[in-house]
Amino acid sequence: WAPLSEMLTERACADLSPAITKNATECFASSKAQQAASHSFTWFVLVQGVAQLLTCPVVGAISDVSGRRKALTVPVIGALLSSLAMWLVPASLQMTLLLPLYGAASLSGGMYAFVNGSFASLADHTMAMETRQREARFGIVESMLWVRT
Repeated sequence: WAPLSEMLTERACADLSPAITKNATECFASSKAQQAASHSFTWFVLVQGVAQLLTCPVVGAISDVSGRRKALTVPVIGALLSSLAMWLVPASLQMTLLLPLYGAASLSGGMYAFVNGSFASLADHTMAMETRQREARFGIVESMLWVRT
């Protein structure tokens, strides 16, 4: 969440006072910028959470029918699209264009679908292993999935 929060704060600073963006410390200390960023962040998290909540069961059902690889690819593509949208959409269109694009990209299932799909795929591939080996594999995958945070 830190990159999104930082981006929203920087954009809030730019909207409030272009002169303040030259001094990052002053920008991030501004209570108005923090309040505006918090408001935007709340909406982004809400839209993303609802979209992923609605989509995860669908992505899970698709993975059961058509295979795990496709179901793991969809959230990665969605993350790529949301990252591109954040990079390309100007701050002035943050709530009118970026928020809907971010929500649409979140319909891919996002990190929730990716994590659950990863564990489902791992479960499929480790069925014949001994319990201790299987536990070790799950521990390694779980630790790697959360390294990014």
